[in-house]
Amino acid sequence: MLWPHEFGHMLRTNQVGGKFSFVKFQFPGVLGKLELPNEATPEHHTLALIGGFEANYLITRDIQLDFFRYSGLYNDELGIAFGNRIMYALYTYAFFPTKSK
Repeated sequence: MLWPHEFGHMLRTNQVGGKFSFVKFQFPGVLGKLELPNEATPEHHTLALIGGFEANYLITRDIQLDFFRYSGLYNDELGIAFGNRIMYALYTYAFFPTKSK
């Protein structure tokens, strides 16, 4: 589930002329380095950052379409779809905590 996410970042970064590299493996996943050209716009930065969640969404959508196409699926596929669906919420919770007063 994590690798398509990271490669989503890599593909979108390459699309805007940048470079994405894996720095190290650490909990809860992979630490990556995003390098964009100096002329990159804020839209390019956003595209590179959300590329991982785009990959998660596409995997989930494909599994959900298979669910309807085949009138059901095995639990492991539904579990992967669920994991990919909540990846954004978990990522936001883990890396952007809110500060209480």
